Amino acid sequence: MPSEPEVPHAPEGAACAEHPERTAHFTCPRCGSFACVTCWHPAVSRCTRCLRNDPTEAAPPIAWEQAGRSLPARYLATLASALSPRRSAPAFAHPDVRAAQRFALLSAAPFALLAGIIPHTRSLLFKGNLQVEVLGNAGATEIALDVLRAAGIQLTVTLVELFALLLPFMSLVRAYAPGKQHAAARVLYYRLWMRPFTWLLLYAAVWLLPETAPNAPGPAMALLMTLDVLRALVAPVLLFIAMGATARMACGLGPVVSLVVVTIPAVLLFVVQGLLQLGIDRLLPPLAAAAAGAG
Repeated sequence: MPSEPEVPHAPEGAACAEHPERTAHFTCPRCGSFACVTCWHPAVSRCTRCLRNDPTEAAPPIAWEQAGRSLPARYLATLASALSPRRSAPAFAHPDVRAAQRFALLSAAPFALLAGIIPHTRSLLFKGNLQVEVLGNAGATEIALDVLRAAGIQLTVTLVELFALLLPFMSLVRAYAPGKQHAAARVLYYRLWMRPFTWLLLYAAVWLLPETAPNAPGPAMALLMTLDVLRALVAPVLLFIAMGATARMACGLGPVVSLVVVTIPAVLLFVVQGLLQLGIDRLLPPLAAAAAGAG
């Protein structure tokens, strides 16, 4: 596997091109300018000045927007790019928001619809080993409507979470970097799928694996705990890193401002998620109560 080219260090005593009062540590291979730690972006080997001039030149285009590749290849490659949020961030500076919206419809929407069936359906009880129990005397029509409602609930939750992030993030980026708000929209449309997908993985594993007693050790419980960490921690961290890197590299904001424009939407999302859970708890009876009532 070929090694990445070594980034040249700045000569001793050199000053940063953006901050003359600071010592430079790197030399940008594109423009030759000296950069301090703050002005250097190791994920794309560019200085802040180069990213400000042309962010999209620093990273390959989003795979979904590469017309020469097959649709499945573009789709899967775009999903995989979420694992390198800093490397792909400059490409969000491209103005094509509609392509990002189409990707969200083909990724986040179906994942959300599927993710809602197991937790929100009240006429069916999904058990381990792919077992499904019909609760009460629910007929085919009642079950179908219940499944549609369950899928719609999770889709609604995903859309509300999207707007809880999108509206403040775009507004803040517009305020600090006028004309760059499309990058804020693109990163969320391209990365929205992660949360419903991780929910889907967790619930699918609960249904697929043998039933395990709470806190009982074993491979099944270890897998479920891993998937729960992926849902609760890894996916949100990757999303917020992508948002911060986009604000920094695609919109040209400084490190402090980038932190601010990500933190405010993140706090709002946390509040909204709590309210959504309260609403779902009021709308749907607990599974245990639904099973007891059906019996």
